Amino acid sequence: MSSTARTITQVAVVVPARDEAEGLPAALAALTVAMGRVAVACPRQRLLIVADSCSDGTADLAKRHGPTGTQVVEVDVGNVGAARRRGFTQALRSWVDDPERCWLATTDADSAVPPDWLEAQLHLALAGWDAVAGPIAITDWTSWPPTVRHRLQAHRRAQHAPSAHGANLGCSAAAYLDAGGMPPLATSEDRALWLAIGGTGRPVCHSTAAPVITSARRHGRAPGGLAQLLTELEDLPA
Repeated sequence: MSSTARTITQVAVVVPARDEAEGLPAALAALTVAMGRVAVACPRQRLLIVADSCSDGTADLAKRHGPTGTQVVEVDVGNVGAARRRGFTQALRSWVDDPERCWLATTDADSAVPPDWLEAQLHLALAGWDAVAGPIAITDWTSWPPTVRHRLQAHRRAQHAPSAHGANLGCSAAAYLDAGGMPPLATSEDRALWLAIGGTGRPVCHSTAAPVITSARRHGRAPGGLAQLLTELEDLPA
């Protein structure tokens, strides 16, 4: 960690969304609460919804249900990494004053952040960490047989290191820029950014605080995402 005390004066949250009209209002409601919890300590906030190749009114819903000041960026890239990158680029070019004092966070449009989501990230940021990867949790398993849940738990235990999930990730803007920004990858862009930040020598932290509730739907938006992993686990021989 950095030995120098840090002050965070700006927070930008980026959410890529591709045909997420069904779940987006709940995601926005959760973000409104989480951003409100840090509004006194950090009143300069920006939420950017990147509506990527949408045909279901996602952009209009974001404009109606987002907190005051929500910015909707419409793109047609069909790529979650490129969409996240576009959101962060928009914030950095048009709004961020000092990258060392700005915190960038991201989650997914099919996920619900807890009320203390940003509080937990900013607590670690103020302690000197330049990037924070938090946990995700699934609470609704109705689309899958019980074996899939058990296999996912075993899969996670077998991993040599905790994962970095785009549904629960944050970093200083300075670290983001040093790492070259969000890689425009169709899958695993979150892990690629995480490894790039770590490669700069800036301190990174896997946190167990503030798990984000994410969807266990069968048909995901990104190739190689959680839905594909769950399908592969379901297809394993008994």
